[in-house]
Amino acid sequence: MAAISTFISFSKPSSNGRRANRERDLTSRSTSSARLLNERRQAVLAEIDNAQFSWFHVKVAFVSGAGFFTDAIVATILGYLYGSVQDSSDPGISGRSLSTTQSLGVKIATPVGILVGQLLFGWLGDVLGHGVELTIMIIATFGQTTCAQGAAVNAISLLIVWRLIMGVGIGGDYPLSAVISSEFSSVYIRGRVMTAVFAN
Repeated sequence: MAAISTFISFSKPSSNGRRANRERDLTSRSTSSARLLNERRQAVLAEIDNAQFSWFHVKVAFVSGAGFFTDAIVATILGYLYGSVQDSSDPGISGRSLSTTQSLGVKIATPVGILVGQLLFGWLGDVLGHGVELTIMIIATFGQTTCAQGAAVNAISLLIVWRLIMGVGIGGDYPLSAVISSEFSSVYIRGRVMTAVFAN
């Protein structure tokens, strides 16, 4: 009887042995699929690096450059225009101009947001993708256009908050415009495409 039980225990694979075999199979499958994915990625990158100049590169330069151009306008000109006319002797704007603190807040919110966005989106662009900064800018722009005075809300304070949020989006768009234009350009024209983006 002892010989039969010993024979059964040796002839039957243990559950631990089956689990180890399954784990080994899964590991080899995941390794081979990762290797295949890596080979595909390398083939796509090699094709991009060796591509000839085409209309696609022109479109990439114009789209990235247009975003960079509008960022520059929003960051520099609009901050100056908000509250720039503050001649209290003019009876048409008497009592409707911004105070010094309000004007400072409106003008400084976007550059502070840009600093935060540039520091944050180098990492966040890799994690969430390249479209997040544009979404933030669009939402903040709509937020600025819908600012209104209310019983519980000061319109200027709300405008400052929306300009800060928009600055975060702009700060993310600066480095990501360069990344997008360099990622989709071949090795031979990468410098020219990036120059075209930043020359806008």
